[in-house]
Amino acid sequence: LNELQLAISKFQPAGIKVHAWIVCFKDSNGNFVDPSGYYSYTKKVYVKTIKYWGKKKVAYKVWKKVKWKKIGKRWKYKWIKVIRYRWRKGWIYQPVYSYVTEKGYSQNFNNYLVDYIKAITINYKVDGIHLDYVRYSGVASKNHAAYQEPGGEVAAINAVTGFVSRVNAAIKSIEPGILLSAAVMPECSTNAKYYGQDYTKLADYLDFFVPMAYEGNYNANDAWITSVTSYIVAQAKGKPVYSGLTTYWSDSDTRVLSNEELDADAQAAESGGADGFVLFRYGIGAYVPDWPA
Repeated sequence: LNELQLAISKFQPAGIKVHAWIVCFKDSNGNFVDPSGYYSYTKKVYVKTIKYWGKKKVAYKVWKKVKWKKIGKRWKYKWIKVIRYRWRKGWIYQPVYSYVTEKGYSQNFNNYLVDYIKAITINYKVDGIHLDYVRYSGVASKNHAAYQEPGGEVAAINAVTGFVSRVNAAIKSIEPGILLSAAVMPECSTNAKYYGQDYTKLADYLDFFVPMAYEGNYNANDAWITSVTSYIVAQAKGKPVYSGLTTYWSDSDTRVLSNEELDADAQAAESGGADGFVLFRYGIGAYVPDWPA
């Protein structure tokens, strides 16, 4: 939050608006957190102890002479105690465990996150709140895709939309003029299936959309940026759409885009009906394309 205060003090006096960027459904270790609060984990539980007669390994200590340090050509020795083992008969007590799966729902993480966003709204004079990773991860191999949520795609959409609705109500009650935005995935017709982000439902609670039209990550081209932007504009119920553009090629290739390449991306977003663009990320590339007034 020191960085946030620094940004506010530097940019707002120059007329530049500052929005607090909030990473939502990842914990402090970067692990996925289910937006619905659903949890499922396996734990080891003690059942009973079995007693039987048999041989068991018993530890005991003995003295052992070992080299300590060399003086001239001769070694000086010392005695140390070491552990040895032997087998002997006796009663053996063997604990028995089983593995059980705990399942349920908890809103603790969501409640903490909403309170955190409220605290930023109260304590920092930000112009907006930007929600990132406000979604399911989409990784089906880890059961983190929205359609794999208990209750399926509909339950996942409700979880994501419900959280955004809570944030909207919380911050607007504190500062009615504050803007709420979200980074949304660009999968268009399958976006809700994998990520739980239904553009049309989210439009009821967002002031503007930032679709992550990261062409390099999708091995796509400028026509794809136009197509993605156009689709989301049509779903956004008239809410502004600012296409998210990378200033580098992709996550696996951080080559900085040339001015001409970035200009072309911005023009592709404009062709799709975008109201503007958002550059990701600060520190990679310095050029900002022109945009029609």
